[in-house]
Amino acid sequence: LAEDLRNQIREQMKAGQSDKQIVAYLTARYGKFILYNPPIDPTTYFLWFGPFVLLLAGLFVLFRYLKQRRELIVDTPLTADERLRAETLLKTAPEKKLHDTFLAHLCRPGGDCPGVCSADAFATRFNRC
Repeated sequence: LAEDLRNQIREQMKAGQSDKQIVAYLTARYGKFILYNPPIDPTTYFLWFGPFVLLLAGLFVLFRYLKQRRELIVDTPLTADERLRAETLLKTAPEKKLHDTFLAHLCRPGGDCPGVCSADAFATRFNRC
């Protein structure tokens, strides 16, 4: 479309048409949609207000979806069995095992600790040496 418009403008200029005549010709042929700043009238309402309407509709749908999703969440307290299972999982988590293994290698029992763990804040904090 842009190339077609350029060709038509070039032909109109070769024919000696003025800028106003060229704009009038193109708007008569293609409508006010081709103007850089089209006037606000019933034929261009969609151009001017369409993006805002689509944005508002999208926000409305998003907020409605989030509200419905939030209403589906039901807070139920854990049963005693579920609480016990959660505590067990937290105590035996892989990260804790890795951390304990690292400290066990770093701070050997019997006071044979490398410099990192010997009577400093690290050893005091983790009670390993």
